[in-house]
Amino acid sequence: MRGQLTEDLVIAKIQQKCDIKRDPKYDHVYKLDFIIDRFQQIDKLLPIGVQVTINPDDAHKQQVFLAERNKRTLVDRSIYIKVDPGVDIDSYGAELIYQAIVAFAFQRDMQKLNVAGVKINPDVSYEFFTLGEAPVRRSTGAALATGLMGRILKYFPNNGFGFISGEAGDFFFHISDVLDEHLKTVILPNAEIESEGLKHPIAVSFNDVGVTRDGADKPTAKGIKRVSPEEAPSLYEGLPQVDEEEFEPGNSL
Repeated sequence: MRGQLTEDLVIAKIQQKCDIKRDPKYDHVYKLDFIIDRFQQIDKLLPIGVQVTINPDDAHKQQVFLAERNKRTLVDRSIYIKVDPGVDIDSYGAELIYQAIVAFAFQRDMQKLNVAGVKINPDVSYEFFTLGEAPVRRSTGAALATGLMGRILKYFPNNGFGFISGEAGDFFFHISDVLDEHLKTVILPNAEIESEGLKHPIAVSFNDVGVTRDGADKPTAKGIKRVSPEEAPSLYEGLPQVDEEEFEPGNSL
């Protein structure tokens, strides 16, 4: 019963960020708890089947899942999510699960996989593994550096990711890592894009959480927010003038 409650809580937490289909026969027949059809603001996505378990002794369940999912029934791509019993789903676990699913969906090294496993840890990290093999740790928790400044130079709306450049170097980011709602829902989706990137780069602050993608040559930025000309005047050199009232307390950014 606890497993069902965990599944319900995960769906309740992430369904605002993606479209979810759920049916009892998914689990009974296809060994899937639910299917993600699409993420918000991202049009192109092959449906992803998801199985969530909190059973620490799940070797047999993994084997059954892998055997069924290798048939590619119902969906072509599937992820098996093993949640450590010590993970607090309500406070951070569901968000970590969402991040792991996004990584499986969009990271280049993951896109070649039809089936993958991921373990969610109590130390706010997740680790991908090949079903039947030991996991390899991939941290997504503590920031290596906070309050960094830079400009969003490139953004690919169809894929939901882009790149930030600053004094600390170049960083990868995904739209789900943007905290600034106005930036996430209005500015980036409507930004003018040229062959070289954004027509008007966007000044932001962010946290460096290190390399979170296998084979990546750039670290990942999270906690991304716009900064005003007053906060970072050097980032606005050469950019069009912006309305300072946008950044006043109480305005929706």
